[in-house]
Amino acid sequence: MFDDQTILKCNTDDLPDNIIGAAVLVESGKVQHAGIFVRYNGESKLFHFTSKDVLLEDVNDKDIYFFKVFSFIKPALTPAFLAHCQIVLKEAQPKFGYFYVGAEYDADGKFRSLGDFPEYMTCVGFCLNFLKYFTNGVDLFEVDDWTTSDLKRSEEYLEKFLARVKEENPKLDMEAFRKGLRRIWPTEYFSGNYSPSLPVRKQFVDGILDQVTGSLLTKARA
Repeated sequence: MFDDQTILKCNTDDLPDNIIGAAVLVESGKVQHAGIFVRYNGESKLFHFTSKDVLLEDVNDKDIYFFKVFSFIKPALTPAFLAHCQIVLKEAQPKFGYFYVGAEYDADGKFRSLGDFPEYMTCVGFCLNFLKYFTNGVDLFEVDDWTTSDLKRSEEYLEKFLARVKEENPKLDMEAFRKGLRRIWPTEYFSGNYSPSLPVRKQFVDGILDQVTGSLLTKARA
């Protein structure tokens, strides 16, 4: 199930020319951020949402990023995958928020969600919304397994966020939007990549989360 030898640094020299995987940043002793690792023709890049901007950038030696290959995306798809990254890079306009309902960036890079919700998401939510294009519309994670209790944010914080969303989207059904408040953490995103099937269930993630997190932190200190 879990093999820590499959966790590799994104700046490793002797990688295959074409691979795609889940990536996370380890910083200050914590797994702080998530993205997608794309290596095409020997050039390694990170595709991610910083909470302000969507970036497709070269891997550097300064930041400690790790990745694990996605089993559901074959290396032969790397050119098409990178092309979709470039399309979404031009079209996506996400705003940061703890919201995820299993949306998708379509072939034209447009954000689509049931209920026509606005484009709020975390770094992980961006990855999941992007990747859904390559899973024939199957959510990578079982949405309803995660709830507002996983946010680990105060009620005051959430109410301020909801007030801002309402101000920015006056016609939005706020009760429906509130039901989409959830967060899948970077460690959960990375751990879920070990699941043998989609969508990933929270019970599976919980079963290996400590092992995966411990391995990431250990490797970052090495």
